[in-house]
Amino acid sequence: MVDAIAVTNGPGLVTSLLVGVEVARTMSYAWQKPLVPVNHLEGHVYANLLCANSQIRNPRLRRGFDGQAKSLPRRRAGEIRNFSFPLLVLIVSGGHTELVLMKKHLSYKLLGSTRDDAAGEAFDKTAKLLGLPYPGGPALAMLASRGNPTAIAFPRPMLEQNNLDFSFAGLKTAVAIYLQKHHPDKLENVRMTELKAKTVADVAASFQAAVVETLVGKTLHAAEKYRPQTMALAGGVAANLALRYELHATLAQQFPKINLLVPELAYTTDNAAMIAAAGAVRFLNGHTTPWEKVRVDPQLQLK
Repeated sequence: MVDAIAVTNGPGLVTSLLVGVEVARTMSYAWQKPLVPVNHLEGHVYANLLCANSQIRNPRLRRGFDGQAKSLPRRRAGEIRNFSFPLLVLIVSGGHTELVLMKKHLSYKLLGSTRDDAAGEAFDKTAKLLGLPYPGGPALAMLASRGNPTAIAFPRPMLEQNNLDFSFAGLKTAVAIYLQKHHPDKLENVRMTELKAKTVADVAASFQAAVVETLVGKTLHAAEKYRPQTMALAGGVAANLALRYELHATLAQQFPKINLLVPELAYTTDNAAMIAAAGAVRFLNGHTTPWEKVRVDPQLQLK
């Protein structure tokens, strides 16, 4: 039985948003069901309700950037979690990199955001420089697993500044300068066959290490300042295994009382389930909109 219809009304590409909203408006009118507009980023946040991280009882081990074994929390498939507030959320995607504080459901305070490229955008642009296939982020992460993350000292942008903002355009430029210096004739169209595989893997690994260290470092600054009960990772880049492992390991070491939520990998990319999860919370809290009043907003902000 359908109780309500949830639909993304922003942010995003206006044509895609219009298609979804018009279909949802039609269904709401025809079925006489409440319509619940959902912010796309809010959907990524509430994707964490669709996963389950238990306390660490039988930890699995992975290798971190320093080569040491890192423990990961177990998950119980199918369990639905709730949030414990205050909740600190790191949203990392192709278009957004933000730190958000939630003191209750559906309430958001923006603590910091990117001043230029988002982390996911930087992944894609750097992957293009290396001649990797689209989507660039997953391809670069896979290549990075075979490289040395300490081979190249790429910058950690804004990590030492006393704020919670991000900047990744300069890091992508640093990769371009490195390639220009070492392979000036191939910068515009670098291919795996044209460079030694080890060199390309080291560039990818060093770039990824810089991004992850920056994201984790800024998140720790926010945790120190706001002392949340729970932390959540959200967005497409939440699928990056290096980021998941390092965030878990560092929080466990420095803030062991903070519970970390990460979405199941299936719910990190854009999907209907995460919009339904956020929509359900909105519906249960009485946030519905008459179908004729729902509008798209490509620049919609969390609020």
